[in-house]
Amino acid sequence: KIIRKLYEDNVMGKIPEERFYKMSAEYEAEQKALEERITKLKHTIDTANEQ
Repeated sequence: KIIRKLYEDNVMGKIPEERFYKMSAEYEAEQKALEERITKLKHTIDTANEQ
């Protein structure tokens, strides 16, 4: 939802192009970091359950 709103704001001219690209990259980096964290936590849980 956040990315969609950001895109819509960019299309409507509410935010400058530079800000759109910067914020979009930041959101995508955050999403990637969260996905990696989820993977690690799932692995930790699986390892704990095997013991």
